[in-house]
Amino acid sequence: MEIIYLHHGFRHKGKVLTQNDKLHPLGEKEAKIVSKLLKIHQLQSHSIKAIYTSPYLRCVETANIINKHIKLPIIEETNLNEIAKDKTLTQLYARTKLFLSSILKKYEDNDSVICVTSGLNIIPFIFLQYNIMPQDDMPIIGVPSCSPIVFNITKENLRRLL
Repeated sequence: MEIIYLHHGFRHKGKVLTQNDKLHPLGEKEAKIVSKLLKIHQLQSHSIKAIYTSPYLRCVETANIINKHIKLPIIEETNLNEIAKDKTLTQLYARTKLFLSSILKKYEDNDSVICVTSGLNIIPFIFLQYNIMPQDDMPIIGVPSCSPIVFNITKENLRRLL
């Protein structure tokens, strides 16, 4: 199954970052550009079935902008929320595995979904793609805003890691 991971668009950054941070106008522009690319992908493959998004406002706004061009169901998923300050990388990995396991059961191998989430959430996607077991002392990997990254995660790969 193809998972199109997408870090939300650039956001307004106040003194304190919150779940309710809105997209900056630059983030809106990024999302519009990516939406056009995803529309081309959808026109060619017809494989994108849904957009999953963290309920964080910047993620929902990014998903809504993208959806103006591809018109798919948008599903809010709390397992796509970024890691909380009191949680560990291992817990984020476990939460992401649960989410991916549920969508792998729901869709066919040749289907695609878009996952709009925060930058830290790239880590478990990479671990699952390359069969790496997480450790809490591993380095944090970042991703530029609105950068679509495609992962092909099979049911068999996920089963080995459960």
